Amino acid sequence: MYRNILIPVDLSEKNALAVETAQRLADPQAGAITLLHVIETLRDVPFEEMEDFYRELGEQAERTLARWTEALTERGFAAQQALLFGQRSPEIVRFAATQQIDLIVLRSHVLDRAHPAESFGTLSHQVALLAPCSVLLVR
Repeated sequence: MYRNILIPVDLSEKNALAVETAQRLADPQAGAITLLHVIETLRDVPFEEMEDFYRELGEQAERTLARWTEALTERGFAAQQALLFGQRSPEIVRFAATQQIDLIVLRSHVLDRAHPAESFGTLSHQVALLAPCSVLLVR
């Protein structure tokens, strides 16, 4: 069993399988599950110029994360939530490294076998290659 599991989420219901999988792998007596949402910021626009917009997105994300975190807590898991701003892959990898995460569980889509090269730049692929810990991709 894993002690510190990270589930990067995009706030859609498509994350349900990743959350269910993490619950099966977590040790509710000795570990924690963290739900992480990263709000992607525009690369060439200073954060301050979009601060009101980002704040509104953050408030919406916090409400969804709180609801999902509460559901995990009600099932007996030590659960927490985190919200970051930046580029998704680097922020997820950095969070995992600094928070001593030992497993990242995230959803992945099926690769397009007709055009496999187009699928290798996905978030799940980037995290799987760069993460400092084990990564489980679920479909």
